[in-house]
Amino acid sequence: YDKVFRVYKVAKREPENEGNTETYALYFCSEEMVLSEQYKVAKSYKGKDISSNVVDILKNYLKVDNSKISAIEQTYGTYDFIVPYLKPFDAINWMSTYARPQPPNVGADMLFFETSDGFCFRSIQSMLESEPYATYKYQPKNLDFYNKSFGEGVISVLDYEIMKSFASLESTN
Repeated sequence: YDKVFRVYKVAKREPENEGNTETYALYFCSEEMVLSEQYKVAKSYKGKDISSNVVDILKNYLKVDNSKISAIEQTYGTYDFIVPYLKPFDAINWMSTYARPQPPNVGADMLFFETSDGFCFRSIQSMLESEPYATYKYQPKNLDFYNKSFGEGVISVLDYEIMKSFASLESTN
């Protein structure tokens, strides 16, 4: 899988190995994320379905190529929106709260996200009907990782960390 990313933050450098080496984390984001932080959408959408508004913002404000648009699910109903000077991704997320999937899926659970295949705008219902990509299991480290009783194809999460620190992408605003 090849993709171009922008480095938007470098974490604090930590010395290791008696000061002979140092480690740090690089934080990446897509080019579209950087553009979304720099531009604002101030536009009215009259009598259109929300999925076409999402495609319009992706193509006209973020200049996303058709090959990077993976799965845009059609939404039910037409709406009139005035986007009040929001960042493109914020505008899409705001409109997605009003979006309803086409029947037979019912509900108001449309999500906008990016995968390795491209940008997606899908309902939770249709995603639940898809085949899972992977199954993850959090387990103690002292258990045998290769124990088949946990099932074939299980990916073990041995450790995770939630971090919140200063980010230049957030401060761009």
